[in-house]
Amino acid sequence: MASLNAKNFEKQFNEYLSKLIYAVFDDIARDWNGSIKHNPLIFQNYTNLLLDKKDRGEGLKSRFTIYSEVRQYLTLMFGKFVEEFKNIQMVDGDTVQSVIEKLNEANAECFSAFMFELGNRYKSKFGATLRSAGDQQRWFHSQIVGFLPEYATRHVLIGMVSDEFDTFLKAVAWIFGKLIWYYEVSVNSELFLGTLAQQDMEQVMLDELSSGLRAKVPAKPRKAKTDAKTKGKEAADASPEPTEVKKEEPVAPAIIPDIDDDVANLINDI
Repeated sequence: MASLNAKNFEKQFNEYLSKLIYAVFDDIARDWNGSIKHNPLIFQNYTNLLLDKKDRGEGLKSRFTIYSEVRQYLTLMFGKFVEEFKNIQMVDGDTVQSVIEKLNEANAECFSAFMFELGNRYKSKFGATLRSAGDQQRWFHSQIVGFLPEYATRHVLIGMVSDEFDTFLKAVAWIFGKLIWYYEVSVNSELFLGTLAQQDMEQVMLDELSSGLRAKVPAKPRKAKTDAKTKGKEAADASPEPTEVKKEEPVAPAIIPDIDDDVANLINDI
């Protein structure tokens, strides 16, 4: 199987998923009755992203961030996706449902079946902009063909696999587009894994994603610059008078939307 360039995949996931999330914003705004505070002349928007890069407005503010960990999770999921397809044999006449059954039979803790099912669970909720949005360069399609060359000339089958992967990404965009619009959050590791858990991904699969993250490289400490005047002051302050040490107040943890209640209700009811 062809090797997977993780950094390249993470870049593509960041760009394409961001575009799909802005497509979700476009769908929401079309039916929105309240005021819209994100001026398209100031903030990034789907219409701007449809333009050639040379023609896009410059300096527009992003409305969210897709964190590095999330891009890594998606890359790991793509790797599992094509790896699991290697364990089955698709035949002419296969349907999405028959492929899901084959995937589940051939793979324990099956990521690809989860991705197919998630896409099919939400595609009826997609708005017109999200439905029509696509990977114009067909980058992910070409990657799927490259990793599954045995289906390269079987256009109906490989097209179905590619379309279902794209539907999965649109479902992810739909979910997080709603969360960002209503909660003004960014897509971080906790929110991503929490949402997958809410969608019934098995704990062992969540653990596998978490364990697959790259280790963070700690930043090197920077040496403080000193001059003669500073050194003289340090010497004078070497034996300061004892002072009262104030006990620091505990810092409240960051508030993350309640995946089990608010987010679950938002995803299921809107």
